[in-house]
Amino acid sequence: MKTNSYMFERINKMYLSKSELENKKKHLTNENKEKILSYKDIHKGERCFIIGASPSLAQLDLTKLNDEYTFCVNRGYKLKEKGLKHSTYYAFADKDLVENDRVMDYFPDEFCNKFFVYAGLNFPDDKYNTVYFTKSIMKNKIFTDNLTQDLTEGYSIIHHAIQIAYYMGFQEMYLAGVDLDFLNVKGHIYKEFNSEIQRQINMSVKSQSVMRKYIAYASDYIWQHGKMIYNVSPLNTIDFMPKIKYEELFK
Repeated sequence: MKTNSYMFERINKMYLSKSELENKKKHLTNENKEKILSYKDIHKGERCFIIGASPSLAQLDLTKLNDEYTFCVNRGYKLKEKGLKHSTYYAFADKDLVENDRVMDYFPDEFCNKFFVYAGLNFPDDKYNTVYFTKSIMKNKIFTDNLTQDLTEGYSIIHHAIQIAYYMGFQEMYLAGVDLDFLNVKGHIYKEFNSEIQRQINMSVKSQSVMRKYIAYASDYIWQHGKMIYNVSPLNTIDFMPKIKYEELFK
């Protein structure tokens, strides 16, 4: 399969490992671009829920999301134990989680079959419907609304999922289980791998201010362009985004 240069030309502009370069070369094909284009505005005017894994998620009735469009990330498949039967879409960008923790060895196939994955990962895509995206740190760009281009790197898979949902045309986006306060809200709603605990201590705590900044940028961009994004967490740790009560969305 011939590799398309539509995104690959940017690869050498920043340092990447040899394996990331090889994976990008393999994944960024014409076929992948066609898949990306097929998702443009397919959910125009609809709403979706982008679901993290903060402990506060335990206070929400996740069964209410089984008839909604949803995005899960990382080990969100564990939410099946909490009442979420499936997720419409799934996103991965964490090399440690995918390649070192081998998270897909634990993934229940019936939970989701539509994945958006960072192209630099060695992802087992032979049995999944997978779309690959690229990402980079762009000093002068706070949000990317075109999935055929590099997504803006906000040090959070939630930030990537927001950009993907925007590209897909969702009019309303709701963040659930996203608290962005790793100092006071520790851990996840599910039992973590030891490696996940260490990564939260070593990386998330140090990067939380950057994560908050870029998701705040995303919120501003979305509202300025006629769409909506809300926080439905029962906690008040996100003070830069309009909040709405989760229960009110299902009346």
